[in-house]
Amino acid sequence: MTRMLVTGGTGFVGTYMVNLLRDLGYQVSSTSHSRPEQANHFYLDLTNTSNVQAVIQQVKPTHIIHLAGQSSVQHSWKFKQQTFDINLSGTINLLDAILKFSPDCRVLSVGSSEEYGCVDQKDTQIDEMYFTRPMSPYGVSKLSSGLICMQYAKAYCLDIVHTRTFNHIGPGQSLGFVTQDFAQQIAQIQLGKRQPVIHVGNLESIRDFTDVRDIVKAYERLLFSSSTGEIFNVCSGVGIKMADILKTLIDISNVKINIQRDPEKMRPSDVPILVGNNDKITSATGWAPQIGVAASLADILHDRWSKEHAQR
Repeated sequence: MTRMLVTGGTGFVGTYMVNLLRDLGYQVSSTSHSRPEQANHFYLDLTNTSNVQAVIQQVKPTHIIHLAGQSSVQHSWKFKQQTFDINLSGTINLLDAILKFSPDCRVLSVGSSEEYGCVDQKDTQIDEMYFTRPMSPYGVSKLSSGLICMQYAKAYCLDIVHTRTFNHIGPGQSLGFVTQDFAQQIAQIQLGKRQPVIHVGNLESIRDFTDVRDIVKAYERLLFSSSTGEIFNVCSGVGIKMADILKTLIDISNVKINIQRDPEKMRPSDVPILVGNNDKITSATGWAPQIGVAASLADILHDRWSKEHAQR
């Protein structure tokens, strides 16, 4: 019997992942660091070796999608040690538990495009062989985690694939991510809860955005692909400037807004351009994104408007 385990199953991506797998008919267990235990859901502290081993021993998963972690670049600058404790040491704890209690398990380790870091602006798309020069503690922690996964695949023959997932967006993502921060301010302006001024950081950077509903389909495809011990970009392959993301949201809102720069929203180190090449995952699984950025942004703004309206 296929027994799925989604770590971080109540987070932004995890919620979509669990729902997709259950819709496909799989038996799914999930973990989180905050929710109390209930049927098929477990408390998991990745930094607690005994806790990690107890969860893997009880579930004995045949497939794991490892989403749990500290996922904020901005947060990683303030809490460097915590970021490494969770993202690197926590992943080692998980892999060791899998080796001990479920060694035949298929593992999908979810990483980040931040592992690439400093990219030459002349390189319009980067593939999995591109240099890795992360520019944040978060990026270093995810690169280290991915390399550890590849080491376990080679040294212990664990069945692992690792993703370098580029920016993913959609309804339900927490604040602290650019599209959500933009959408919240715009929704508040629409509802008359704030003056028609939006505060922004760097609008010149270029990123590769994919809807979370497409992302989780990519993860499911990779989970059942024949590839092992490999790294895959999960991305759209299309770069969009932050200024264009903001313009699209403002156009959707149909309100006039004054844009002001906010030094507090600037990162200590920001990558100017980060756009991926998705040829490898497309070739291996047939996956390609289906939901356009404009449709994603419309759903995000509607979701934020609904939340702000409920708080009036």
